[in-house]
Amino acid sequence: GPRRKPGLWRLTAVGESTTNATLCVTEASEAAVNAFDTRMLTPRPGGGGGQGGPRPEGAGGPRPGGGGGAQCPPRITKTAAGWQGSATCTREMGDASMQISVNETLSGDLQSKYTLKSRRMISGAPMPQMNRTIDLTVEGTFAGPCPAGQNGGDLTIGGRTVNLASRG
Repeated sequence: GPRRKPGLWRLTAVGESTTNATLCVTEASEAAVNAFDTRMLTPRPGGGGGQGGPRPEGAGGPRPGGGGGAQCPPRITKTAAGWQGSATCTREMGDASMQISVNETLSGDLQSKYTLKSRRMISGAPMPQMNRTIDLTVEGTFAGPCPAGQNGGDLTIGGRTVNLASRG
């Protein structure tokens, strides 16, 4: 799969809102969490509206499709332009059968910068507001070595650090 250069990456995720973060990348963390993983960068639907500051995990009500997409991991293939990820998953919700389809492209050299374009389409959900298309673009820029005390997989957003590589 795609491997980013080890060190600190600045990430800007633009979707329904904009999220800025940094991620410390090591060889080991890339095996667990590659550039297609946008779990914590996906803004929570229905949350927000100017509270300012980070919200504790779980604030803002239930999240459609489990939020970050761990339930529907893309199959990643190499293309002429970079990498492509795609997946189609079905999740049973009560009497409804919800379809999640994911299409993603990753371009850039993964040494100094990269761009991930992601589109998730959700249909067949029991609650109409859950049926939607979510577009997300993540721009990654290499920023040098990880700061002292940071481990591979450490993602920092709004002053909070979570380790992606250690989250099952």
